[in-house]
Amino acid sequence: MLWRLETTSGNGVIDERPWQLVRSAPTYEACGAAQAKTIKNMASFWAKAGRDVSSASEDAFLLSLKDGEGKQIGLVTHQFRCLPDTVDPRGAKPK
Repeated sequence: MLWRLETTSGNGVIDERPWQLVRSAPTYEACGAAQAKTIKNMASFWAKAGRDVSSASEDAFLLSLKDGEGKQIGLVTHQFRCLPDTVDPRGAKPK
């Protein structure tokens, strides 16, 4: 299972959204390929939209938030993880 965690930081505030399921894959290798493709596609989308993709790696990419003068005022981080379908990064569900 491919999961994504989005964190936004700026002006001394950090906002972390809960882990979100992106997609399932039949094997860990297929999940890794889906992860790489997802990161590449998201980074490309934001770059084409005129946003500053600060960096992209095999498991994350960073998007700079800038003001009208081009000064960086924040950062959005998208982290990705491939986990077995028995692991939920959001934690155990209450019973």
